[in-house]
Amino acid sequence: MAQGATGGRGSRRLRTVPSAGALYPLELFWVSGLTDSLEPGIRRYLPDAHALECPTRRDNRQALAKAALGQA
Repeated sequence: MAQGATGGRGSRRLRTVPSAGALYPLELFWVSGLTDSLEPGIRRYLPDAHALECPTRRDNRQALAKAALGQA
């Protein structure tokens, strides 16, 4: 995984992506609609836990497409 954790703890964590000063400013989010296995929502990847958190449980695809100047 491009943003995964490979070891370490706390501020000394090791990641699979280079980052100046080990700040890791990039976060990954996944926006989904209704699927067979998942509810609609925005999911955030948590590399330390290798898990997804879902702070928003609604279909945000149209709002995201509008914010991205109409891209599908």
